[in-house]
Amino acid sequence: NGGGMGLSEAEAAERFDLLVDGNTDAQLRGYIEKHGGAVEGRERERVYGVPYEDAMVVEPELLDSESFESKFNGISDDPEVDAKLLEGAKHALERNSGKKTESMTLVDIFAYDSVTVDCDIDYGIVYNDEIREFIAARKDGPARIAAIHNHPNGMPPSLDDFSKAAENNYAIGVVVGHNGQVYTYGNFGKVYSTEECDNYNDLIVLYLRGGGDIDRICTEVFASEGLIYELK
Repeated sequence: NGGGMGLSEAEAAERFDLLVDGNTDAQLRGYIEKHGGAVEGRERERVYGVPYEDAMVVEPELLDSESFESKFNGISDDPEVDAKLLEGAKHALERNSGKKTESMTLVDIFAYDSVTVDCDIDYGIVYNDEIREFIAARKDGPARIAAIHNHPNGMPPSLDDFSKAAENNYAIGVVVGHNGQVYTYGNFGKVYSTEECDNYNDLIVLYLRGGGDIDRICTEVFASEGLIYELK
């Protein structure tokens, strides 16, 4: 989720002051809404100094380790679907190790066919014609798509990930970090605008800058929207 307005150092400092002064979530959100838009990635790096945009190198021994592969057991109710998700995860990690790019694999949990897209932009998935056609053919009726993509910085699912799950009627969502962490999330039927997603990202970055634990931060922020994910 890029874009938005870049901040001056004074504006960024004002945001940080709001955090350290013990202001409430509502006050933080109010400031973000007042000034509009997200902090661009380069501003996060330069001003906040948090490892939000770091691309991790995948350790070679991770991909074939029993501990990593076991995280995919029981993600769905079907071992064949789990195996395809693991295959998608390994492809994404091998292809994007040390880079800020992402790959996504969609799996039909009933027919077992799948499609993969490899993207060359930083921190984002481009839905090409093949992906859109795959989704369109399965969008109506019971949710039947399991989606997996990588997060180069090891972050949990984003608000945009939850939004895409609802928009595209995914049955299962999975994020795999370059650090080997695997997160699963569901379809909560809530679609969010780009601005809403960016604003929540800002809020998470504020808490990160304050030294908070990323999983606790995301869990609490998303819980305010009734959204839940699981770290496998």
